[in-house]
Amino acid sequence: MGRIRNKKRKRKKGVRSLNKEDFEELKRKLKGVKYLRDLDEETIVKGMDSLAKKITVTPTQIRKVYGELRRLKGKQDFKGKLIRLEPRLAYAVAREKGLELLYDIFKESKEKIIDENDLEKLIFMFETLVAYQKYHEAFQQERRSE
Repeated sequence: MGRIRNKKRKRKKGVRSLNKEDFEELKRKLKGVKYLRDLDEETIVKGMDSLAKKITVTPTQIRKVYGELRRLKGKQDFKGKLIRLEPRLAYAVAREKGLELLYDIFKESKEKIIDENDLEKLIFMFETLVAYQKYHEAFQQERRSE
């Protein structure tokens, strides 16, 4: 008798083909503002929703970054700790190519953070991404079970 192999479907890592309209709009506006707090929420929501539909990294990986950012809130030395977060995120990108777009957004945003209001906006960006990624993941599972 032949051996029966349990074939697991491997999840493709990285970013699926991205409808870049909303995401590119977010990147363009991000480059155009002096401070992160000047970026409007509607652009953030649309851009992060677009990214969440296509990103294939696990929600846990994004929640780690989000959690780190939330821990910086209220700290006086948050800028120094924010700078230290960049190499850790770069390491995560090296291990998981799907985080590349997040790393780019983080690097661009980091330069525009002057005070706590700007940090709040960055936290909102990652919070939005976590929420939409969870939403789209649940929606896809529901569609598969039908």
